[in-house]
Amino acid sequence: MDNQKIYAAQEHDDGRYRVEQVLSANAAETVQAVLPVRRDGSTGPLRIRKIMADVQGFGRAYDVLYEAQQRGLRYKYVPLIYEVEHEPGTTVVVMEFVEGRTLEQCVLSGTYDRERLQTVFLRLADALSELHEGFDPPIIHRDLQPGNIVITAKDMPVLVDFDVAREYASGAERDTNPFGMRGYAAPEQFGYAQSSVASDIYALGMVYAFCLLGRMPTQSDLADGFAQAQTTPAMRSVLAKATAFDPAKRFSSAAELKQAVSRALGGSEPAVPLKAESASAAEPEMKPRSLFVSSLAMIWNALLALCVLAMSWILWLCIIGDDDPSGWPFWFRVVVYGFLAGGWMLCAFWALVDKHFLKKRFPKLRKLGFFLNLLLTGLVALVLFVVVIAIAALTGVVQP
Repeated sequence: MDNQKIYAAQEHDDGRYRVEQVLSANAAETVQAVLPVRRDGSTGPLRIRKIMADVQGFGRAYDVLYEAQQRGLRYKYVPLIYEVEHEPGTTVVVMEFVEGRTLEQCVLSGTYDRERLQTVFLRLADALSELHEGFDPPIIHRDLQPGNIVITAKDMPVLVDFDVAREYASGAERDTNPFGMRGYAAPEQFGYAQSSVASDIYALGMVYAFCLLGRMPTQSDLADGFAQAQTTPAMRSVLAKATAFDPAKRFSSAAELKQAVSRALGGSEPAVPLKAESASAAEPEMKPRSLFVSSLAMIWNALLALCVLAMSWILWLCIIGDDDPSGWPFWFRVVVYGFLAGGWMLCAFWALVDKHFLKKRFPKLRKLGFFLNLLLTGLVALVLFVVVIAIAALTGVVQP
């Protein structure tokens, strides 16, 4: 894709998003800060939109993340992906805007002491574990560097820029395309072998070294075992193992690296679940009701149930009062009595019934307010009515 197309995308406005700022633009991609435009003309929270050139192996991880999040999974160290669209020659990704500063900015500003660094180190290992163990096959970031890690106000690292990330391909000898930033990317990413979990371990070791050195680590630092790093000898040994040239000599997983870092720095961090939680699991607990309110709700539901039974009986009498149903086909009588009478009344019951008990067991119901419930059940009742009348007309039981 040529520069002209990429730069033209800066002004791209499809009516759904308003471009607030073009953060970066080059031949490979344009990154924009955008505001979603609602139907009433108001705007939603700030988001990031990437318009990327359709290059083999570029941006494929966004599809994997998006599909997982659409299934209801939520990840602690990965931004929420709102949209992934593939257009001729481009891939467009809209994702959550993560507020904070990059790890690079935090370290160079000199605001991080040893205790805060230790916390970030351990959480970064958890972030890698989330990618490696939360997906099958694992997602390999391949571009882990201080500028691609955003630190929130609560010192939570969020991994961003999955442009060159990919799923691990079992049996492949090397990557199709070499990607990664020199100084942080593992040697195998430049054609020696396929990138793997060990490649991200190498990059994380170099990120740790950057934090302890206050600058980008060099080949000299690798050669002398990070002697200039302001840390303990045990931590230097951890860095040396994490950044070994041979992937087989590195830590086997981010979890193992985390344990080694914790021992080397003399601290500990509570374990973080590696598997993503479903979106419903993150729903807040509903407050318990008082006995008086619960009793009123039960009485209300009982009265509604009696009304449903009474109205169903009245409607049934009206149906058989207009015509002798004995001549109707049996299956049609089942449809009429079961759907038209019972279905309508059950829809009305569902719209009006107190659903606190159900919402405690089915958290997704909490998102449906009274009016939305009423609208949905009314539509269902209307569809049932149309279906019954259509069947009646087609079978000749009721003349249209």
